[in-house]
Amino acid sequence: MRKKLFFYSLIFGIILICFAAAINAEDIHDESEFKVEDNSGNYIETGEDIYYDDWVSNYKDKLINTINKLESYSDKYESNLSNWRNKKVDIPAEFKNEMKMIVGDIEGNQIHYTQNDVYNSELNLVKIKAIMEHGKVDGMFVENGELYVTADQDSKGINSLENNNLLVHNIPLLFDGIYTSSDYSIWQTFEPPRYQPDRDKYVNVLYGGSIEDTHVGSVLFEADRIMKILSSGYDNRTGERIEGEEWFKSEWDFIAEEDFDNHTYKEEWHRYWFTINKNAISVDPEANAVRIKDDILQVKTERVEMVNGQLQSSFQKSSYNSQYKWVEHFNENLDRYKEEYPVLEELEVLSRWSALLLAMRENGIVFDDVEIGNIPTQKTPTKTSVIKIIKEREVKEETMTQVRTQSIVGGVDFSQIETYITDLSDYKSRYINHYINNDVGVEKIF
Repeated sequence: MRKKLFFYSLIFGIILICFAAAINAEDIHDESEFKVEDNSGNYIETGEDIYYDDWVSNYKDKLINTINKLESYSDKYESNLSNWRNKKVDIPAEFKNEMKMIVGDIEGNQIHYTQNDVYNSELNLVKIKAIMEHGKVDGMFVENGELYVTADQDSKGINSLENNNLLVHNIPLLFDGIYTSSDYSIWQTFEPPRYQPDRDKYVNVLYGGSIEDTHVGSVLFEADRIMKILSSGYDNRTGERIEGEEWFKSEWDFIAEEDFDNHTYKEEWHRYWFTINKNAISVDPEANAVRIKDDILQVKTERVEMVNGQLQSSFQKSSYNSQYKWVEHFNENLDRYKEEYPVLEELEVLSRWSALLLAMRENGIVFDDVEIGNIPTQKTPTKTSVIKIIKEREVKEETMTQVRTQSIVGGVDFSQIETYITDLSDYKSRYINHYINNDVGVEKIF
């Protein structure tokens, strides 16, 4: 549906040019040097790009009164859990978002919906905040037309994140994007301009699932930008080399020095994108339950090629596999990177909710007519810079130069999952009992 958008991931235009030059020196030496070529404009100054911390600071100012009230009601909810769960105390309308839920009857490969399975209620931000604070969400189920969410209490909740309240306000946006937007998914992409000279200057930023000008869009943009600059080893806005712990690796670390010698390579384009682990979701159509069974967030890569000014998937293998090695490194060290870059943790929170909602749809449960209120908008980046990274290696009597265009064309794609049918009846029964006994590891949010 939007293949050209979220399939256009990171460009690493790799131009390997080998040329000989006489060296009048007696000693044999092997020396490498990196240089950065920056032809981009200052898109921060023009307002087309913005630093994530500045975006969040400005956005929090718009939400400050709502955030303070949400904190207050959350404290009251925690201290009066039994009363509030039994609806003896109502939650203010500003923390509710109206929604309709339709539960389908799965027959073979088809899902049939009837008016008897339609329920109307509201998403409850106070209860969403409560479950998110008690651990990473790991499951959902429907019982009597009500939606329950469970959390892994052995994991960290959103309290450790500076933008925890913004993440709470994002959840209705995920429902809306996945179930009622024209995309029926959440995505963001960095797309190269069609005009070739502009490709060395900037990339366009596009959003899907009605998340443009929202915090969801800002998280996807910044997390994807961080992933891409880590892969290249250089910040696209400043051209500065990224310094980190000893375990930090860029794709350069997986390119053997001998790849420079006596070879001429044509240009290659690589794409990297965040996606959902397709093997991580279990569903139970009989119980109307879904559950996460493994790590959700991961990065993938493939080779692409430029055809008539647009990137298209290529079935050719790369001339070397440095990008695949880097992806393996990044996925294996994602928890470490999340500690260094908290926006990656924010992305994981959104990916878990997105995965569960997509699985609910696979399970025959649709959320319709999502009415979102009290969530302001703010312009998200529409353009960001591109730089070239040049590696020169001088060995014996020749100098090899490798030019890599770090042209951050990439994306985040929360649109597709694969599910596995599993008996989740015990899981569902257990957490219904937990809820009755006021366990904080489960919440009824709808």
